[in-house]
Amino acid sequence: MITGAAFAASGLRATPLGRAHVATRLGALVLGLVTVMRLPAAGLVPAAGAVALGLTWTGMTFRHQAAALRPWAPVGVLMLLLHVFTTVAAAPLWHPSWAGLVAGILALVRVAASVGLLGLYLRVTSLDDLVAGAAWWLAPLRRLGVAVDDFG
Repeated sequence: MITGAAFAASGLRATPLGRAHVATRLGALVLGLVTVMRLPAAGLVPAAGAVALGLTWTGMTFRHQAAALRPWAPVGVLMLLLHVFTTVAAAPLWHPSWAGLVAGILALVRVAASVGLLGLYLRVTSLDDLVAGAAWWLAPLRRLGVAVDDFG
């Protein structure tokens, strides 16, 4: 089991990110995740770099970031191999291709940036703030009779 202790919010200094409204932080997380998934290759590497810099700003060094991703290495290798052998844009199915390797690397960068965004969010937001932010975004559902306060 991979522990979440690497992204724990304990003992961190306050950052301007942590002072934003809880709904703003949750909205920024969702927009960040959508952006990372939709960015073209040219914008993906700078975005992943910005996420890594954001994590260092919260006190998580590059060494700790690499250590947090290390348990995911077998999944990354599997993902890369699947892309190499199943990308049919340049070669038939189950024939390795350079296009598959590039697609696999881009997919790994997308996943790493997504995990980094989630880690950044967890480092600036407590669980109570997450629940409060979700309740704020879901508040319009109260008109339909949904018990939004019970989601927490």
